[in-house]
Amino acid sequence: MQQTPFEQNETRLNQAMNLMNNFLLSTGVKGARPSKRYLWTDALAVENLIQLELKTGEQAFTEYALELIDMVHNQLGKFDAKDKRKGWISTLSNGEAKIRPTAGGLRIGKPKLERAIGESFSSIDEWDRDGQYFHYLTRWIDALLLVGSVTNDGKYQFWAADLCHVTMKAFIKDLRIPWKMSIDLKRPLISDQGATDPLDGLITIIKVCLAVPELKKELKEYELVLQRLCRNTSWVSADPLGIGRLLISAHQVKNLPNSESKGLDWKDLLAQACVGIDHFLEAEILNSPAGKRLAFRECALAHGIKYWHNEPRFLEKYFPLADELESFWLNEMNSDSWKDHEEINCVTLAASLLN
Repeated sequence: MQQTPFEQNETRLNQAMNLMNNFLLSTGVKGARPSKRYLWTDALAVENLIQLELKTGEQAFTEYALELIDMVHNQLGKFDAKDKRKGWISTLSNGEAKIRPTAGGLRIGKPKLERAIGESFSSIDEWDRDGQYFHYLTRWIDALLLVGSVTNDGKYQFWAADLCHVTMKAFIKDLRIPWKMSIDLKRPLISDQGATDPLDGLITIIKVCLAVPELKKELKEYELVLQRLCRNTSWVSADPLGIGRLLISAHQVKNLPNSESKGLDWKDLLAQACVGIDHFLEAEILNSPAGKRLAFRECALAHGIKYWHNEPRFLEKYFPLADELESFWLNEMNSDSWKDHEEINCVTLAASLLN
């Protein structure tokens, strides 16, 4: 018997709750396992937990989100236990850092220590090495802004603003944004620019200045650089994760006041994302088995599509694609491909189910 729309929503909500519960247990937010932090995954997890309270009214979800924020700051705001350096990466005293935990940025959370000065570069090895990613920092800023708006606690906006300022100051150099910086933010580890880093950065600055207007003057020079980097740029990509992010960016720009005056056109961003979806479909990845696919990348695309579910006239023809991706990975959670990246898979699929 086919479910009613209400029953379908309840099923999706329960699936999302189960996925997030698995994440909380496996990464030590609840239960007895050691804390396992990774900044991108944790940022999306915080947002999911807030959405769960908004949908269920259960305050425990926000309490987990706040606990997760503290765990991230206390772990990724400090040098790794394997590192010779100790304490907060901001070099602030413990007392000062408790007030400004994001003042030095936040580590990625990779398993290996960052590449030392003079150490040879290996693209394969670098993938597992720590540092700071621009686009991970902007994701965490987003999460802090959301928590601040929902809880009405100004410290989260302050932490977001503090992180935004240090991020822009460290990364924006001579009309380029290094993809990866050292933990102390003093040297680039990967000088190439991330595909959508300028767009992520500009949207982040606009959002931070709306939340903390007194920071506008300090961020203005970086905003102007990012506007130049975004001008006449093609964001088209066949990468499902990148497409998903672009869809979310387009929706955020649509809802930002005066975004056109900053050189952002949500209709153009959305159109480019749709071109990317068509490229993705042409590659016929959907015909491949789970072992040749990555759940978190495909679920990120589903999440981006579902972000527009309340405005179906823009993306309605792609809604079945999002449903197909969700359904495929809900049925493949015992596969090796799923288990190899289980935490990030859980939060990306949950994010899609919550929209």
